[in-house]
Amino acid sequence: MALHRKKEEALLNWINSLHLDSPIDHIFLLQDGVILVKLIHKLKKQEIGVDAVLELPLQGRLDFISAFLQKDCRYKADRGTIVSWDNIVLGKNLDVELSKVVVLLLYHSLMNGLLGLDRLGYDIELELADVLRFVLNNEDSLYLSDNLEKILKKQCE
Repeated sequence: MALHRKKEEALLNWINSLHLDSPIDHIFLLQDGVILVKLIHKLKKQEIGVDAVLELPLQGRLDFISAFLQKDCRYKADRGTIVSWDNIVLGKNLDVELSKVVVLLLYHSLMNGLLGLDRLGYDIELELADVLRFVLNNEDSLYLSDNLEKILKKQCE
C-alpha cells in the first residue's frame, strides 16, 4: 500500500515552506539526502559545512543524517519501529522510510522551537499533529511507535 497522500502532502508542505531547495511533490525525492542535509543545517543554524556534507556520496549523507537523529534528536532504534537506512539506499519502502526521517526532524524542530508551522494551513497542521502523536519520548530518547507505519499508509475512508 502506498503512502497516505494527505500525510505525504503535509510533510512536504512543511519541508517546502522552509525554502531549502526547489519545491518537491513526492517524498521519494528526498532519497539522495540533499534536502534533508540542508534541513539539518537549518535546524542547527549552521551554514558552514553544508557544502562539504553535500559533496559526500549518498552513504556519507545518510550517515550524517543518521548521526544527527541519534545525537541531536535522541532517536534510538532499539524500541518501536526503526528507520531502515538500507531500504532507503535500495529504494525499498522508500516513502515510508523517508517519512519516518522527516517526522523525527519535524518533532525535533517543534520541541526545540526551531522551525514552526506558522506558514502552514490548519488542515496541514492537523495532518502533522496526527503523525507526530506516534513519536514517543521517554526520559533519555525518542522512538517511533510501531503504529506509525500503519498511519502513514492508511488510506482515507
